[in-house]
Amino acid sequence: MGNAEGSMGEASYSIPREGIVKAPVNDIPKGAIRVPEEEVFKIQDRIMRKWKPAFEMHGLRYGSGYLGGMTAITGFYIHNYWRFALKLRQKNVMLTFLPTIVIPSVLATICNQNFVQKPMQLQQVNCYLCLEMRATTLQGFLGLFQPLVLGAIASTYAAKVARTYAVPPLGQPADLMHMYRELGGKLRTPLLVILLLQTAVVAKVTYEQEKGSMRLNNRLSTVMSSN
Repeated sequence: MGNAEGSMGEASYSIPREGIVKAPVNDIPKGAIRVPEEEVFKIQDRIMRKWKPAFEMHGLRYGSGYLGGMTAITGFYIHNYWRFALKLRQKNVMLTFLPTIVIPSVLATICNQNFVQKPMQLQQVNCYLCLEMRATTLQGFLGLFQPLVLGAIASTYAAKVARTYAVPPLGQPADLMHMYRELGGKLRTPLLVILLLQTAVVAKVTYEQEKGSMRLNNRLSTVMSSN
């Protein structure tokens, strides 16, 4: 498997015997078959669906979904915490549910697929550690920071609308921050545990995605020659 980059010429994907290669058109290996990016994904998808044993492709097929699910669980915990702290009970549930649980989980899934798994499968980034750091950063922001911030803001607004808690006026940011520190103090330890768990899961998912990508690229030359 290899990745060749030149300073001149249009980049193209090709499949020589050793697997998928992204290289300038003038540097495509002799005997390689040029294919567009979308065709590479279609070939990889067909291979993944028919792969035996199926567990070897588990990271590529379900890894991003696992991270989205983990984000939803984190958001659900934060969602319930702020609703209880602000005494919302059953009031304005959808107002807090969407920004705290649904939006972060969907974004976490999509971003991992497009910014980690895609460049990994197409060998656009040769540094595995760089991809793992990217995946960890994305998950930390989308899977923890985003639901924490959006959950607090949405719940505060819901409490102000429903008049379940004495929320300071928006024009008094110092009083609002004091309220957040006072109500969110008990979140610190659980959030630290969640952060450590998410980091461990991201590392495992990224590792499985990398293994799956290597297997896919190693088999691509066989698929193309049979066509």
